[in-house]
Amino acid sequence: HFNVAIYSSRSCSKRGLPAMIVYLKKHGALVEKLDFPTQKLPAHLTIDDRAFCFKGTFPTTEWIKAFKPWNKR
Repeated sequence: HFNVAIYSSRSCSKRGLPAMIVYLKKHGALVEKLDFPTQKLPAHLTIDDRAFCFKGTFPTTEWIKAFKPWNKR
């Protein structure tokens, strides 16, 4: 059994949380079963569209400058 929490940079915004809930409901999420913390929690797994999976080697400056999130590729 896992708890699912959605944290966003919008989580602390007065309009951010309601906007997140509207979006999730529109796309079929059962928001009643989700937690919406106002700070990032320790997690077994974090899913993020702008994350870098650190495997012990830092990316180069060129790689960082060239990085594009999924919705910009």
